[in-house]
Amino acid sequence: MNVRPYEEALMTYDNFRLHKQLQLYVPPVLLLLGSVGNVLSLVILTRPAMRKYSAYVYLAVLAAADTLVLYVGLMRLWLGQLTGHDLLDASDWTCRLVTVVAYTVSDYSGWLIIAVTLERYVAVCHPLATSMGGSQRAKTLATLGGLLAVLTAVNVHFLWTVRVVDTEYGNSTISTCAGADYEVLVAEVWPWVDAAIYSFVPFLVIIVLNTLIIRQVIRSRRERVRLLVNTSGSRFSLDAGERRTCVENSRITVMLLTVSFVFLSLTMPVNVTMIAAKLHPRVAVDVGVMVNLRLLQTMAELLMYSNHSINFLLYCAIGQKFRQNLFRLCSCRQRSRRAHNVDSNMYPLMRATSCRKDTAVVTESLGLGSNTRRSTCTHRV
Repeated sequence: MNVRPYEEALMTYDNFRLHKQLQLYVPPVLLLLGSVGNVLSLVILTRPAMRKYSAYVYLAVLAAADTLVLYVGLMRLWLGQLTGHDLLDASDWTCRLVTVVAYTVSDYSGWLIIAVTLERYVAVCHPLATSMGGSQRAKTLATLGGLLAVLTAVNVHFLWTVRVVDTEYGNSTISTCAGADYEVLVAEVWPWVDAAIYSFVPFLVIIVLNTLIIRQVIRSRRERVRLLVNTSGSRFSLDAGERRTCVENSRITVMLLTVSFVFLSLTMPVNVTMIAAKLHPRVAVDVGVMVNLRLLQTMAELLMYSNHSINFLLYCAIGQKFRQNLFRLCSCRQRSRRAHNVDSNMYPLMRATSCRKDTAVVTESLGLGSNTRRSTCTHRV
């Protein structure tokens, strides 16, 4: 654990030491879990059987965005604890570029969940609208590209509003990435704007859409039961293809509802602690209050990063189609490995068989004896 000069006095507080330990020991666990899980999610969600559903395309892009969030944000935080040097503070350009990328990909991750929730809302509540207009694939790609462009434009101001600021502390100089010339915008205004973009607006939109989806699912289920009761003994039925589509859409809906509610639960605390830090009257004058709040902020940040690490586990727990494709992927790898081992074991036998056949042909054509046959075989091997 690396302790900076201005942190030495704070290390006498238990909660500050706990804050440092959490930043040191939890990130590698989340990085490992998120890296493996997101890569596997990306591989499975881009398989042909999954790509035909637009919801899975959104989730594949979400896996890539979550990976970037972990490496740009969490890994940088962890390496800073290990070495005492934050990449954000290395130079003006790393300060600006890392800030733009970090804000953009984290916002993009949240708004991808809004996009996929909106897509599910249209599919469940307005199914006829999904067949109108251009192809679903084109709409999905346009939405993905448009979201990324808008969120990049929203955060691009960091390329000129932040820079590295040097502050004298005792006999040392502390370099921090800050909005020196735009202090009010970066330190006072933008935290509220970012909280709205990353959490508050997604919270409201997702809650409203999920409520409408759940209400429509309940209504549709009651309607199906009523139709089955009223048409019992008649010829009313769904063919096999329609039943499979209906079941798969229901499973996708349940999985996306879970993902969106988990997102809300794990990202809201980081903005609640931000509001507490801004509004608490004693943060600037009471070291004990500041230390306690810093611990809460660290816990909230780790919860936020865990949201970008655990989607693979959610897909495995809830998504039957995802599990099936994961099992197929694993079984294909095992079959390929067994086939490779069989080929490797059979190769010497095949060479020996080929040698015997070639020798038999030569001896029969030339009328040679068995001694010559053995020497010819030895020569070819």
